[in-house]
Amino acid sequence: MGSKMTKAPPANPAPVCASPEDVPFLYCLRNPEVLDWKSCLSPEEIEAQARRQQDMPLEISPTLFLADHKACANLELMQARGVTHIFNVAGKGHQCSEVEYRQAGIEQVSFDEAEDDEDYPMLERHLGAFREFCEKARVEKGDAAKVVIHCRAGLNRSGVLVSAELMLRERIPVLEAVARVRKARGNLMLCNEGFQEQLVKLARDEGLLGKVPEGTVPEGLAEMERKRKKPPPGTAFLKTLAHM
Repeated sequence: MGSKMTKAPPANPAPVCASPEDVPFLYCLRNPEVLDWKSCLSPEEIEAQARRQQDMPLEISPTLFLADHKACANLELMQARGVTHIFNVAGKGHQCSEVEYRQAGIEQVSFDEAEDDEDYPMLERHLGAFREFCEKARVEKGDAAKVVIHCRAGLNRSGVLVSAELMLRERIPVLEAVARVRKARGNLMLCNEGFQEQLVKLARDEGLLGKVPEGTVPEGLAEMERKRKKPPPGTAFLKTLAHM
């Protein structure tokens, strides 16, 4: 056990081009009101959940947790929470001590390349390794496995990976998976629009798009977007619509 630096496999850096089928789901991910974790909660419940969101690592499922780099660099905290495995996609300059984690019995893997960039193929480069890492932990530790994934802020790189793992392992629709992770981490989780497109494409490929919540997507959304003369920066999927 311990820590090791892993180089990401090469991949095509070209951004994902959204299918028209994906557009309503991307709209839901980008509209802050659709998956707002605060909806349907009382002020007291909102306050309590907001406090829990600061108490990292955050439980996504019984064996799967999300955190930021600061929390995972706190070895005493990781030991106190019973963490057994750490998957680090914070990139260069954000690795924890190999010796200390090995001595603590925590297995850790780090990547020297993992960019929070809209064009970076996060799922293509890292999802396979993360899923194998989670499965290895469950085989080794059973119900005692506690896998923590983190990037620098615990929002985008680790957020899209943990959402994808949750979606695939439990075979739940993409919006349900993201809603669960956002409830744990907050509405800024997965705000990288390129990563959103990658996750929705994965859901489509896996038959896990599910249904768009009724009444959330404006009627004629695709037609409205086709008429836009110049899509705003960072919304690559609108460029696809412009050529439909």
